[in-house]
Amino acid sequence: MTTDCAVSSCPQRSTTVFDQAIAAGHTAGVYAEDMTSNCQPSGSGAGLYAVRHTAWAYFTNATSRKNCLAFQVPSGSAGGGRFHDDVVAGKLPNVGWLIPNFCNDAHDSDCTLTRADTWLRDMLDLVFALPDWKSGELAVVITADEDEGSGGNRVLTVVAHPDLSGVAVGTHLDHYSLTRFQKDVVGGGYLGQAGSAADLAAAFGLTTG
Repeated sequence: MTTDCAVSSCPQRSTTVFDQAIAAGHTAGVYAEDMTSNCQPSGSGAGLYAVRHTAWAYFTNATSRKNCLAFQVPSGSAGGGRFHDDVVAGKLPNVGWLIPNFCNDAHDSDCTLTRADTWLRDMLDLVFALPDWKSGELAVVITADEDEGSGGNRVLTVVAHPDLSGVAVGTHLDHYSLTRFQKDVVGGGYLGQAGSAADLAAAFGLTTG
């Protein structure tokens, strides 16, 4: 998908890496800020939730829809809500996304970078207190909403792990690389172009599976 189309205009009938993980007995989840109901297929009344940032809701086959309704949930905040509660309980999914709203992803011009930075710091502080993080069992990938509009489309992406410090890679990594990485975490076959994409884990010297 290369546009900001609505779910009704761009239904996807294939499967997702999340569905594959669940089918294999693993866990998957998406936490979306300001979403008001599970797997919400359109923007929120406040205008800060964007379904196009969440992906799962676009997949309309019966299995994807059932899983999305169960596991794409409102995130809440660092102080409380589903993401906070799952972190504290040690129940983060094997593969998952945390999606900020338009302000906290630094997208909207009327929202400050300080606000976005504070949101990210507070959410990461929760995660970095986890035993899974401290033991090296968890990696966090942080990617920006978009680049500055240049033709190169180089989007800031950070891979955080206790074994990494100041590592910069020259390998060309893209959405397919991220899908490959998530699939490597839970095992099984690759979806679409993920199988031929550059290996994100290898680029950063991480092991998966």
